[in-house]
Amino acid sequence: MTDRRRRGVHKTLGGAVLALAPMLLIGGCGEEEKPVVVKKAAPVVDNTPKVAPVTPVSELMKQYGIDSRIVLRESDAPGTDAERIAILKFFHSMITADAPQFSSMLSSQDRMEFMGLQETDMFKEAVLDIGQVDLQGGSSPDYQPAVVAIMTMQSTNDYPAQLWTYDVGENTGTPTFTSAPTPLSVMDKLTTTAQVDTWYRLLDEEMTRAMALDETIESLTMDLSQDGDTSASGAPDAPPSRGPAGPVTVPDRKPASPPKFVPGSS
Repeated sequence: MTDRRRRGVHKTLGGAVLALAPMLLIGGCGEEEKPVVVKKAAPVVDNTPKVAPVTPVSELMKQYGIDSRIVLRESDAPGTDAERIAILKFFHSMITADAPQFSSMLSSQDRMEFMGLQETDMFKEAVLDIGQVDLQGGSSPDYQPAVVAIMTMQSTNDYPAQLWTYDVGENTGTPTFTSAPTPLSVMDKLTTTAQVDTWYRLLDEEMTRAMALDETIESLTMDLSQDGDTSASGAPDAPPSRGPAGPVTVPDRKPASPPKFVPGSS
């Protein structure tokens, strides 16, 4: 009896195994599951131009031995080391009366004017009287770097102001400075900020007024000339001749002149 049960159990298990065989074969014959490929994100490329860090003005002054009378605040300084070094060296050579160095950094036209001052001690005496030079950088209307210098004199209450445009001299190795015209009473109109922009605005205003005055003078001259021609023709009912029209005299006006190399001079 027991043997029959065992044989029955064996048959039952054997049948179950045989029944599962096709399923195992079907499952084993399937394709292997492909691994999931995760694409990596493309690296972000930063095409923003890299701006070279600038050296603080205080460090540049120590490095190049700049006279302590020169004041260039960080907020007023140019954005590159080359421009900062150029203006610091230029005004250092000016206020220390280093004529050879100063002359080498002047434009050709300014150098010719300066050569006449080297024959006297006027330049040296004046610059050594400077108590402080406040500098403020900016750019001209044609995008040249520019700097306004306001000087405090020790022996007088004068505050001479100058504006210079310059090239840092990347190709020549020596910066070149060119003096700009000075507006009338510029110190009464300059503010503590945007001094270069204000300077050029004042020059534009002066030029506009000068052109308007020239047009007025030209119109007046033509009217007087026509009046003289009519009187000379002897036309009836014409008023007595006042003689030929002569040149029209107008009050003198001070032209906008370039800054002097001698601060405080007129």
